[in-house]
Amino acid sequence: SSRPGSLSSSAGPQSTSTAGMRSSRPTPSRSAMQPSTPTTSSGAPTSASASAVINKAGFISADVEIVDYTTNRYNFTADVSSQANETAERAVNRAIQNNYQQVVNVRVGGELALDNFRLRAGLNLLGKPQKGETGFNTAYTAGAGVHNQSFYLDLGWRRYMGSGSVTPYSDAPVATTDNVVNDILLTLGFKF
Repeated sequence: SSRPGSLSSSAGPQSTSTAGMRSSRPTPSRSAMQPSTPTTSSGAPTSASASAVINKAGFISADVEIVDYTTNRYNFTADVSSQANETAERAVNRAIQNNYQQVVNVRVGGELALDNFRLRAGLNLLGKPQKGETGFNTAYTAGAGVHNQSFYLDLGWRRYMGSGSVTPYSDAPVATTDNVVNDILLTLGFKF
């Protein structure tokens, strides 16, 4: 899962930068930081799923998920409780609440089975977690495979397209990025 901001991973006085905030204070070691990942306001992920089998020739499925990135938390005092760690923890967690938002993620996909051959396609729409950002980061997927009684061979492709922005420290210019990533995965498996 994404982790907002950036934190130093060494012990001792360090500079901590989180979502446009920068200050010099003791930063706990990586082993002392215990991040928790986003959930919904109730503490549990909220999602709905549906799928349908089409005449035993394939299926389609859809998932909708609500993720509240403002519930991300760092616990700097799990291993080392000190006033400095408590102050740093509150500042980082407050920055998370102020700079992130709740989003909706949508995934739709399907597979067509033609005897031993499989064809797949999908679409992921991932809401942008930075407060004030709208729209989606998008991923398209496609795949094909051969399945029989003794082995399977699958080839999959994913194209991820997204944009984001980062402010590395207070009063810094905003760095905006446009990302495109293509992944290809080949899987060969044997059934015993």
